[in-house]
Amino acid sequence: MSLVLLLSPVARILKASLKTKVLKTGYLALLIVLCAALFSCQKQHLPLQTGKPAPGFTVMDASGQKVTLSSLKGNVVLVNFWATWCGVCQDETPSLNGLYNKLKANPHFRMISIPFKDSTGAARQYLKDNSSSIPVYKDPGGKAALDYGLTGVPETYIVDKSGILRQKVIGGMNWSDPRVLSYMQGLLSQ
Repeated sequence: MSLVLLLSPVARILKASLKTKVLKTGYLALLIVLCAALFSCQKQHLPLQTGKPAPGFTVMDASGQKVTLSSLKGNVVLVNFWATWCGVCQDETPSLNGLYNKLKANPHFRMISIPFKDSTGAARQYLKDNSSSIPVYKDPGGKAALDYGLTGVPETYIVDKSGILRQKVIGGMNWSDPRVLSYMQGLLSQ
């Protein structure tokens, strides 16, 4: 028997095996390309940086009117994401309300309080029950929370009159600290 005849079946098996590997490699490469294309089409939500423009948003006030960040240009805007079920949020509400009451007379100050994974009705009722006058805004579809890269509640963002993000506060804070009021008044006087 010739050596060629013995190697012929082995060669066929190797050739078939090679074809299978090439096909598998091709499918794998195609899968990687498709996944890369899919994820590159997704909006990237990078962490917000202070000193950079704040992401725009559209929220709804109590009367159902749309409010955009761009429409508030010329104002210092404090954006607070919170929830009624969040203990830390409940703890900071009195001091946040105190800050709001001290600054609300200034025509260039706006506080945008946005419930996260909570209803605006429950949020308004909670604030009313706790003698708070903080205005509550609805974030349709949670888009503002997504654009701000929300990681939890509470999170607060302070945007200056030019639309630049000046402060990002992750977690609760004592908003009645005199340094906070001084900082906010400084931004308002610019």
